[in-house]
Amino acid sequence: YHRLVSSETVYYLWFHGMATAFDEYGFLVRNVNEEDEEGYRCHEYSNTAIESWTTLCRDWEHNKNYSHSKVTHLMKKHGIPKPLKPSVWQMILNIDSVQKVYAHVQYESFAERVQRRLSDYSISLQPSQSNIQKLMAAIGDNEQTKDSLEWVKAAKQIMLDAVRTFPDHSMFIGDTTIKENLVLILLMYVEYNPVVGYCQGMCYVAGLLLMDLCAKDAFWCLLSLLEGEKYLLGFYSQSLVRVKLYADIFLLMVKQRNFELGNHLEHLHIHPLMFVTQWLMGLFTGICCWDTVLAIAELMFLEGAHALLRAALAIMEVCSSELLAMPTADKIIFFLQHLPSRLVCHKNLIPVIWNTTVHQSDIDECQRLLEEQKTAEN
Repeated sequence: YHRLVSSETVYYLWFHGMATAFDEYGFLVRNVNEEDEEGYRCHEYSNTAIESWTTLCRDWEHNKNYSHSKVTHLMKKHGIPKPLKPSVWQMILNIDSVQKVYAHVQYESFAERVQRRLSDYSISLQPSQSNIQKLMAAIGDNEQTKDSLEWVKAAKQIMLDAVRTFPDHSMFIGDTTIKENLVLILLMYVEYNPVVGYCQGMCYVAGLLLMDLCAKDAFWCLLSLLEGEKYLLGFYSQSLVRVKLYADIFLLMVKQRNFELGNHLEHLHIHPLMFVTQWLMGLFTGICCWDTVLAIAELMFLEGAHALLRAALAIMEVCSSELLAMPTADKIIFFLQHLPSRLVCHKNLIPVIWNTTVHQSDIDECQRLLEEQKTAEN
């Protein structure tokens, strides 16, 4: 549901000389003058200061402790420099503690288990067409147990999604190691939590992590995010229970903070699930400005899932005047699914996110109002 160009388009652009370089984050630069096109990838990024972070990271390496207020200050003022992202991400996600909590999860043994299960079907980790076809054939095998069948279905979907995850990024073009690692850590999560299994959207979270982390570190960060109540626990359940709750809270907050816009959406019968689902489940990775995406993800790493509500509300604020001028639901939904870079570029959106507050008390109050509304309807 997500990416700006398909893998076939990437190869076409390369072949015809319409794309000859990658930007500093590794995304394909197209040699066409379409900067104002909605959803067109932006390649102008904000600058970050590395010096201010160095001491903080060094202190964390020595005593595994850091100042939350200092990290918040540095993130707000400078953002996290690319060379330090691996260290800072693991620091603010508290990966050392996560590994102790999940001491029964041995990375090497889980990785071996995944590869052994794939080898039973003569399949490697590479999400090739032949491997996908073998998995599809295995699904039709009536002799499979229910658990095995569910695992094979998850493996097939993961491989299908791995092919179309960030196809305009240099690390994901062709048969690459990062695609194998993407399949590996997602199948390791399926091994760990077969009840949740795999859900579309996880691939973008895992892919974002793998751009800056090795497979092992990315797995621990992914496990922290998917299993942490502070983070994304419940977002990928079969009923999407927490996504639905956040969508309802989001709509209520829009009405409270921008009554005119909330009324406009309600008048056109637009429910946030029509557009906010991909924002929440994909960590806003569909936004065409990657430094904006990273800033939102890093704020969520620091503060938890509440940061996603802050980002969603900030987007509605910067887009408010344009949304109010749109007379139909289809135009609004398309616009929100293909946000133009002029509105969501780092310098425009991120300061608004930092100035948008969502406290636990705000969420609790919204949940109380939603419960009252539900009771009244019944």
